[in-house]
Amino acid sequence: MHECSEGSCSSKSSQNGCGCQNKQCGCSCHSQKCGCGCGKGEGQKEKFEYFLELADCAWKEVLKDELKKQIQANQKNRMPALAKIIAEANSARWKRKMEKRESCSEFKDKLCNFFSQEK
Repeated sequence: MHECSEGSCSSKSSQNGCGCQNKQCGCSCHSQKCGCGCGKGEGQKEKFEYFLELADCAWKEVLKDELKKQIQANQKNRMPALAKIIAEANSARWKRKMEKRESCSEFKDKLCNFFSQEK
């Protein structure tokens, strides 16, 4: 029987000589990673992809900041008017969304009342 301890395996008893060295011991630390904390195995690919995604996000943030600077420099006088147009449209959109939700709620209430009545 083999059991995991602190990220590595130990053999309490081994009758056939197999075990943790060839990862056939059946213990849980070999199910997804090698268990030694070295980052090899399936976990290595995940870490690699994570850091690449992190770098992509950072790159986008830097680019976004630079774009903001350019927009403010080139469109400084027009931005308040554009922001007002967009804010008004967004407010109207949310108002319609809430009205639709209320209408839907009324419909659901009517259905519940209908089905809760006896024949």
